[in-house]
Amino acid sequence: MKSFTALWRAVPAVCMAAGCLLVSAGGAYAAGGVSLCIPEAENAATVTPTKGACPAKYKLTELGAEGKEGKAGKEGKEGTFAGLTTAEKETLLAVLPYVKFVKEGIDKRPTIQFSGANVQVVSGAAKESEINGLGNLVVGRDEEPGAQTGSNNLVVGTFKQSFTSFGGFLAGAYNTVSAGSASVSGGEYSTASGLRASVSGGYDNTASDEGSSVSGGQVNKASGLGSSVSGGIVNKAAGTGSWAAGGAENEATEYFAAVSGGLLNKASGFGASVSGGSTNASDGEWSSVLGGKKNTATGNYSSILGGKDLSLSTEFGEDY
Repeated sequence: MKSFTALWRAVPAVCMAAGCLLVSAGGAYAAGGVSLCIPEAENAATVTPTKGACPAKYKLTELGAEGKEGKAGKEGKEGTFAGLTTAEKETLLAVLPYVKFVKEGIDKRPTIQFSGANVQVVSGAAKESEINGLGNLVVGRDEEPGAQTGSNNLVVGTFKQSFTSFGGFLAGAYNTVSAGSASVSGGEYSTASGLRASVSGGYDNTASDEGSSVSGGQVNKASGLGSSVSGGIVNKAAGTGSWAAGGAENEATEYFAAVSGGLLNKASGFGASVSGGSTNASDGEWSSVLGGKKNTATGNYSSILGGKDLSLSTEFGEDY
């Protein structure tokens, strides 16, 4: 009975010793490995090595040591592009090398770059002039769009913009391009409706005949073939090859006529010109008024150099 009592009292001490051993082993394991002698026979006790060696029929084992690298596994299946056909996948892989995402690009904002390749937008039609409403490149939100049935146009500044033909350029706001290869490159409420016509800015300007142009100003109209208005206010170039350059409410209405400034001047003769002043008129062929006020040259080849309220109806020279 006394032996049993002594054994019972020794159990806690053994358990504490075993706990200490486990704690010590755990610390050693965490620090880099603990060596033990593992028996080959079942139910045999594990012992610690002596001077790094184990008794017979025991195997020295280091707990926590990194094992040998295992054999490489089989190669996995190639990834898939869900929903893409083989041809679509090949196209995507061909395009990606030319596309780059820059987290801090233009103005340090996210930017997508195309590098080493051309970028082309096409309508899908057989010809450039075939209009199907496609192939347009629009920069902006296209707010409150006007008629936009054209093809192959470049559109910038897209508030109430209209394009109904092909090969045009449109910028600004409230502008219209309605003929092939025409352009409005800025300003507001302007229209290029002639083939190859252009408006270069300003407000409420119109270039309506083939090759005509308005290069700024307000409420100007170039309505003759190849005519031009170079600014000013409410000027008109209506004759073929005519020109109105600046000033206000000037008109060049005949072939090759020109008004180069001033106010309320009119060149209505073939090849006639008014070079300034106010309320002057050149009505004769190749006639001219160089300035002054309320002067009129009605004779062919006649010319008034200046002054006021002068009229010259005499024809000078001969036709040939």
